[in-house]
Amino acid sequence: MNSDNHYFGSTDDRIISCSIYLEPTDTENGCLQVLPKSHLRGPANESLIRKHEVGDGIYGHGEWTPVSVEEEGNTEDVVCPAGTIALFSGNLVHRARQNVTKDRTGFMLFNNLLSQYLRLRLHSVERT
Repeated sequence: MNSDNHYFGSTDDRIISCSIYLEPTDTENGCLQVLPKSHLRGPANESLIRKHEVGDGIYGHGEWTPVSVEEEGNTEDVVCPAGTIALFSGNLVHRARQNVTKDRTGFMLFNNLLSQYLRLRLHSVERT
């Protein structure tokens, strides 16, 4: 599992992640999986910030944070129909389930924004 803010070198809780689901996702084709409330371990309690390590095997493409057996049992799947937009804290610990179907995965587009910037941009769009 990982948190997006790790890649920015930040624990700023104003950074949000945006997932746009272009196709439906479920537990078979690699839906998002989250560790609920893990975003609450951010800057307010530096001792709880998760360390990330370089992955290997199918996870060799990134850095990951270990989760305990208890935490693993508390993860939740985020199953989404096509067209869903999910916004979540950049501090939230998450991953995509492994795709066990024969179909390719290419159904998510991720973007990270400062929430303050997003509010400013939305306000600017509303005025035009």
